[in-house]
Amino acid sequence: MASDDQRSTRRARGLLKIADEAGPGAGGVAAELGDAAVTLLEGSPDGTAIVDDGGRIVYWNAAAERQFWFERSRALGADLASLVFPDHLQTAVRGVLLREVGAPGEGLDERRLELAARRADGREVPVDMATRPIEVAAGRRLAVYLRDASERSERERELHADARRRSAVLDLGQLALEGMDMDRLLRQAVSLTVDELEVDRCEVWRRDDGGTTMTLRASHGWPAGGAGTKVLLATSSQPGYTLLRGQGAIVVEDFRREGRFGAVTPEGAAPTQSSISIRIPGTSGGFGSLIAAAEAPRRFELSDISLFVSLAQTLGAAIERSRAIASLADAERQIRTLVERLPSVIYRAALGTGGHWSFVSPQVEEVLGYTPEEWVGDHRVWERAVHPDDIDWVIEEENTCRRERRPLDIAYRIRRRDGEMIWVRDRASAGTDDGGGTLVVEGLITDITEQRAAEDRLRYLAEHDELTGLINRRTFETAVDAELSSRRLPGERGALVIIDLDHLKRVNDTLGRSTGDRVVADIAKMLREDLGGDQLLSRLDSDEYGLLIPGVGEAQALERAGSLLAMIRARTGAANLTASAGVALVERGMGVSATDLITAADIALHQAKEAGRDRAVAFTGEDRSRLEWVGHVRHAVTEGGLILYSQPIIDMETGIACAEELLVRMVDPVSGRPISAGEFVPTAERFGLARNLDHWVVARALELITSGRHVSANISAATIGDRSLTDEVAASLTRSGADPSLLTFEITETAATPAIESLRDFTGRVESLGCGLSLDDVGTGFGSLTYLRHLPFTELKIDMQFVHGVVESNADRKIVESLVDMAEGLGMRTVAEGVDNPAVIEPL
Repeated sequence: MASDDQRSTRRARGLLKIADEAGPGAGGVAAELGDAAVTLLEGSPDGTAIVDDGGRIVYWNAAAERQFWFERSRALGADLASLVFPDHLQTAVRGVLLREVGAPGEGLDERRLELAARRADGREVPVDMATRPIEVAAGRRLAVYLRDASERSERERELHADARRRSAVLDLGQLALEGMDMDRLLRQAVSLTVDELEVDRCEVWRRDDGGTTMTLRASHGWPAGGAGTKVLLATSSQPGYTLLRGQGAIVVEDFRREGRFGAVTPEGAAPTQSSISIRIPGTSGGFGSLIAAAEAPRRFELSDISLFVSLAQTLGAAIERSRAIASLADAERQIRTLVERLPSVIYRAALGTGGHWSFVSPQVEEVLGYTPEEWVGDHRVWERAVHPDDIDWVIEEENTCRRERRPLDIAYRIRRRDGEMIWVRDRASAGTDDGGGTLVVEGLITDITEQRAAEDRLRYLAEHDELTGLINRRTFETAVDAELSSRRLPGERGALVIIDLDHLKRVNDTLGRSTGDRVVADIAKMLREDLGGDQLLSRLDSDEYGLLIPGVGEAQALERAGSLLAMIRARTGAANLTASAGVALVERGMGVSATDLITAADIALHQAKEAGRDRAVAFTGEDRSRLEWVGHVRHAVTEGGLILYSQPIIDMETGIACAEELLVRMVDPVSGRPISAGEFVPTAERFGLARNLDHWVVARALELITSGRHVSANISAATIGDRSLTDEVAASLTRSGADPSLLTFEITETAATPAIESLRDFTGRVESLGCGLSLDDVGTGFGSLTYLRHLPFTELKIDMQFVHGVVESNADRKIVESLVDMAEGLGMRTVAEGVDNPAVIEPL
């Protein structure tokens, strides 16, 4: 009998065979992937599809069926972008898929995106999409991994919404305590309801003194003259029914089925379809009714109802307080009603650790576990409950607020009676008691534990890599700088090591991304366990780890790095991975930064790669000039060490300069001489500074065109996919009102290596701005005709090697003539580069 694994493999092969027969280009996928890969894909919890070079699905795993509700028979042969993505994303997703699967000569690196997908029932769900090209005998395919991000996104949204709503209700209660005018407070509550519940109308109806009518006191979605509208206080209307019969929130999801009462709508407004209403509590049966209405059927969640109840209670308490102020005889009872209905502990206490608490509201039992009598009866209870690490600075902050005559607003930890440590927000005002002698504070204490937990979680995600749990690159750099500045390294020396996994891409290609992720996570765990807790460890990039080893010299650092590489080699199992390492030393008095060390280690790492991989190499004094050069380039690009020159573009008919090409130069930090682009731009591109450089040049170009100058700016390949550049150009043109046609973007033929879809996207954005687009160095690459056929270039720049040869070379002359004729036929201008000899002008 066949084993379970054998049956699973046969099933997977059968499915891939179906995929092979589903459409053109699918053949050979099953055979090329192999048994292990097929089994892994079928067992993966992530939805996985493999598409051909037309974006059509040739493989669709079981997880994808469950995730999107499309059976294999429906999915195979279908266009992936059209099948599972919303209409507004299909073009962009299709462009990404076709670019990734069809880009010639590009590596098989993974691409990741966060976007919305669509299930078979039409519902949109958030997904994390990753793509990875796969080379098979039949050609190139693209594996697309779709991980459902609904639960994470929904939980984060709920935490944010809950914290925001709690704070908003608390702020409303604080405004009531501060004596805000009642009409303003009601408008604030109405605005809060509309914003948080996303309803079309909101109304506060007040019971009139006569007891037979109700008046519209505050509203949203009613005409300006709607205030003062009256209805009979009867159970036939929603305001009246809510006030007279309501024992809690009354939810109506479809008014067409509601027989108890009718909705009150302004004249000419769309009828109410769904609503939620609640009695605003108060004396004599309640103050009135709070109503939120939607013009389309909808469902109100428990969180919506909870917010609505809190708002009604807060409004009721606020109204009772305002009435109490007007009636001194009933003031004590009314104020206590307000206090008891706020979602916070209200207190009055003498200043200092031993100060007497003269009053706490009943909520102290819910928040801290003590009865009001227990809390007031023990003068030291607050001092004992506050976390020992917080008590001193809390008292100091109270004293500072009193001296500076400003409100107190702090958060600190406090222990409940049951031993649980919680976070509270304490907002109060400091002053003196009625006799003018004892210093007192009066305020509110609110439990913010859940809010702090949500904030801590978001902070953790911002500082750590989610896959491995290691700190990310930015956090690592900050921590290394802190170590260096505090001189905590033993003997003020140590080593920063970058470990890079060799050929991780091969694992992802052959065994799947989930296997690659598992390898990365396992190695991170292994490094963490081996290094212990006293050494900084980070995931710097997809396949790179960074660590700071304290108190070691070069020999020890290389030995330590070598042992880690050996451990990786021995423990990666079927993945059969090796790793390379670059080591940068920290020595006494070096005065370096984390950026310097990472750059030095990166230089050493690439030397290790070039030397054959699977080894550790230390950065040496021989490389210091290279490190200094990288530092000079980084400083010039990021700190203003660049200057611009302009080269005139002469109109051959008039002999007058009609435009200028901007040439960026770096200022030598020692001699002050300008350094040509050819000397420093490759370094900028190697260390990720090309985008900064392009943004700087374009910003200067935008300044120049405001004075009417026609300029051209070169754009590197790294910036072509950077949408923020064209966004900044659009914003600048809007602010200045400059003529966009005065700015031309130049793309060199040899640098324009991205897929045609990426280029088309960039050139389309440039065209929509109204700017020019020039193809530079025409004739030096192999893509000219393709670019001219598909992209909206307005200008051709003929490379100088052909221009210089027009005098003596008939071939060069014919090439130039052909390029000019072609450009004229396509409606483009032509520019000849490097015209520095009068003899060249005549044939041109």
